[in-house]
Amino acid sequence: MKKIIVTENKDRLADLLNICRQLTQKDPDLDIRILMTKGRLSYSLLNLHDDLSVHESKIVVQRDPTYRGIKVKLRNSIFVSVVVYLQLTIRYYELRKLLNTFSFDTALITGDRTLSTEAMVHKYCKRRNITTLIPYLTYSGKEPTLKLRQKRGKRHSVFLKDSINNYLISKLFPRQVEKFEGGKYLFFKASDTLAHYMFGTLPDNPWVFGSSSEALICVDNKKTMHRYLSNGIPEKRLVLAGHLSFDTLHNVWVNKAEVLTKLCQKYDLDQRHKSIIISLPQLKEHGLTSDEVHWSQINFLLKTLSATRENVFVSLHPKMNPLEYGPVCSKYCVTLVEERLDKILPIADTFVAFYSSTVYWSLLMNIPTLVFDFLDYRYDMFDGLDGLIFCYEATALPQAIDRTLHGKVDFTNSNELLSRETIFDGKTIDRYREIIYNY
Repeated sequence: MKKIIVTENKDRLADLLNICRQLTQKDPDLDIRILMTKGRLSYSLLNLHDDLSVHESKIVVQRDPTYRGIKVKLRNSIFVSVVVYLQLTIRYYELRKLLNTFSFDTALITGDRTLSTEAMVHKYCKRRNITTLIPYLTYSGKEPTLKLRQKRGKRHSVFLKDSINNYLISKLFPRQVEKFEGGKYLFFKASDTLAHYMFGTLPDNPWVFGSSSEALICVDNKKTMHRYLSNGIPEKRLVLAGHLSFDTLHNVWVNKAEVLTKLCQKYDLDQRHKSIIISLPQLKEHGLTSDEVHWSQINFLLKTLSATRENVFVSLHPKMNPLEYGPVCSKYCVTLVEERLDKILPIADTFVAFYSSTVYWSLLMNIPTLVFDFLDYRYDMFDGLDGLIFCYEATALPQAIDRTLHGKVDFTNSNELLSRETIFDGKTIDRYREIIYNY
């Protein structure tokens, strides 16, 4: 029997539980435990072997206690690094006592760059040669991360005029610094960088996901694998597994005619019209723009799509509040769907999105895709792919939508780079099970 622990993560807990649920459905002999924080120095292993759904509603991710009791204005102080290091060390020894009671074979973590329970589990596994596995959950690239660091300004800037602490740390740890559009930025703020170093979990190159551990990293396609290889991750640590949502997408894709009929009946739409699905951008939610700019773009996008007279389905990211977006969808007579995107995307004739890994999903199913970028970010995450159109000017959006709906589209490069023949088969969870048993 294989024993697995899964570390809590407030942003990705649902994704991890989904993997656990599907793994135990495939293999009831797997003994999976969720490691939960109960307080400053208290942890528990929740047994999810029998029925994950019974326990899911009971799981509440506690606020990470690392900085509890430290005033916000002091949190980038180098002296605070010592306090954080001591807290992590004390918590680690308590956690180690619990982990020693459960002889597990594999740890499922979401990353290797946080000062949290994951860092402690990573350290524990590394010292005992226990396999750590990072499932593919979302796109992780240097450029979007740098954009966020740039938005945060002085918090991550290493210029002396902005932060003396960041400046000093950048001199001590030059690999932690990245140049971007005239600025220089730390991945972690100064106090976190030093605390990571003292605790023994500082990534050699934090701008590259997975650089600080010996963890196996699951990737969703050949393009992602090439990106990790070019950033120095050894090939032996990369496994082509796919994204768990691919199984859901595949199951819907093979039955998309039936799904479309039910969807049109549910929302009282004429099935003879084409289906446009838009994933609204989370500009406000991610702090990329002001509220005014955000809502201006949302209104413009929905107004333009509504003018096509086709069936327009609006999908929201989990971070977005449907109560906020319902009125604007009603204003332009477009349909705000309750369904998750992976449950409906295969029925689309056209997919419209900002920079998102869901664009990979649409291209995987050979759906013509429009990427709008009115903020002129010009990320390189879709370089080399075909089957999509970019729109950088708002005035060009109507023509771009028309080309996407009615133009001839080639997906040859996308099919190759996104490993369509290899991973779009509805068997992603089987590959995860094989990885757990064979590595």
